[in-house]
Amino acid sequence: MKLIMILLFSTLIYVSPWYVYFFTLTFSKGNSLNFNPDPLVAVIISLICTPFVTSMIYTTVFNFYKKTGVIIIITTIVMTMNLFGRIVPARSFLYSPFIILFYIIASIIPIMTADYIENFDNVSSLKKIKKRNTIYILLGGFIIGSSFYIFNFPMLTVVFLKLFGLPLTIGDIADNFFMTLLTSYLFIYSIIVSSIFAGFMGLAGSYAFVKSKIFS
Repeated sequence: MKLIMILLFSTLIYVSPWYVYFFTLTFSKGNSLNFNPDPLVAVIISLICTPFVTSMIYTTVFNFYKKTGVIIIITTIVMTMNLFGRIVPARSFLYSPFIILFYIIASIIPIMTADYIENFDNVSSLKKIKKRNTIYILLGGFIIGSSFYIFNFPMLTVVFLKLFGLPLTIGDIADNFFMTLLTSYLFIYSIIVSSIFAGFMGLAGSYAFVKSKIFS
């Protein structure tokens, strides 16, 4: 049962951000109607909802398995789906292997850190204390939340591109990446600041899980 749940959790983590993308991505302008959101509103929605939901799901996984390494397996599955579903099909993929390397490293490090922190009691010989366990869960949620941008790369890039009026090349992930993170200092600064805020939203998501007393 728990083996099947790995695939189900992986699918849930991969699909859940799209419920936020429905209200934030700027791909809904037609000849007669324009459902694209205001860029600032889209960023605010993304900053609040994406890390909150993602953190709740990851915290659920942590507490469902209570084993170090399981969440890394799930994240690897999600990363593989994202790579072949969103990044590899980009036209400039073959010319930008750096993006894939960056994506893998930047995704796996926070997950490994959060995995160890939230499962610290399973690898520690210290006596378990409920209050301390809650602190570990919240800290793990903060790490997950603060990594929201890379976890939702490349789709979330579109939301921030529109806010800063930077060029957007549909289907060319490499151009979007290099035109933002590597050329715009204002964009980089905004990602750093928003990641801190997203970290607290991730913490809130973990806290909501704790208060719900799921698996308690």
